[in-house]
Amino acid sequence: MVSDVDPTTQARDLYNAGRAAYRQHDYEKAQVRFFEAFALKKHWQIAGNLGDAEMRLQIYADAAAHWGFAVRTGQIDPVTRGAAARDLDRIRKGLEEAKKQVVTLEINVEPSGSQVLVDAKPVGTSPLEDPIFLSPGPHRVEARGAGVVPASYDLDGLQGSSYTIRLQLDPAPQVVATPPSPAKSTLAAAPPAQPDDYVPPQRRGSNGARTAVLITEGTLTVTAAILAGIFTANAASASDRMQSAGQQALAQTGPNGCATAPVAPGCVALRQATDDHNSAKSAATIAWTSAGALGLVTLGTFLFWPNARPADAHLTLVPALSSTSGGMTIHARF
Repeated sequence: MVSDVDPTTQARDLYNAGRAAYRQHDYEKAQVRFFEAFALKKHWQIAGNLGDAEMRLQIYADAAAHWGFAVRTGQIDPVTRGAAARDLDRIRKGLEEAKKQVVTLEINVEPSGSQVLVDAKPVGTSPLEDPIFLSPGPHRVEARGAGVVPASYDLDGLQGSSYTIRLQLDPAPQVVATPPSPAKSTLAAAPPAQPDDYVPPQRRGSNGARTAVLITEGTLTVTAAILAGIFTANAASASDRMQSAGQQALAQTGPNGCATAPVAPGCVALRQATDDHNSAKSAATIAWTSAGALGLVTLGTFLFWPNARPADAHLTLVPALSSTSGGMTIHARF
């Protein structure tokens, strides 16, 4: 049987039932009634009371999400004044307290209209109107869309921390089928027989092509070396910042203080400087290794191209990389 009661009236009755349960300290029942009312009527005051009940039940992430909705929509409500304005201020303060217990994510995805998922659960389409609030710990953010390559980001969120995540979805490659060319029948005369002592002439490369290849390889080598120098300078700069941040963290929290106060400004700066240093150092190692490899390839081109090569001439390059260094093993026969 279809009810003839309109959704607004149903939501008001459920809201009043939730307030009565809340006054009796039955927070679980209040949370259920407020949730049912909010499903029927997305009003900021219902969301605010729902957040109150969830905060009492220590469901911090849901409380922050509903209070965030209440703050965003309540502050643009033209009737928010007097007691309602004071209620909104109370909700705003409660939201700041809830944020201390959760992880806050600002998720930006391009292009607009992409589906956003957190821990494999859809949370909306980009652009998202509100931040996402999660319990501390590991989480995965994903983005998908039609005609684009999916992207994801993994993080281990710290309690009370805020993160901004940006995902750019690139267009998916287009596959175009090309019909086969018509088969051609070609009759060719057999090559003339060569005498038993015939030795084929050695082929030599074109001087113009050789010069072009050497210039290209040399340019790539110099570019890689320049990038390696830039990354090395960045690593040194990050190392200085890391030492400065370490002294700041020590002054703020004392020895080993970051283990107990990870969100202290000095500790956050120390982690960021350490990440920057490690990233720049890894990039410098890869760039130096690439520059060495390209240099050896250029040397091989210079040595091998001008003269006829013996049948067993070879040059083998084997890169060797670790977390702290890089190099190249060479096996050659001239």
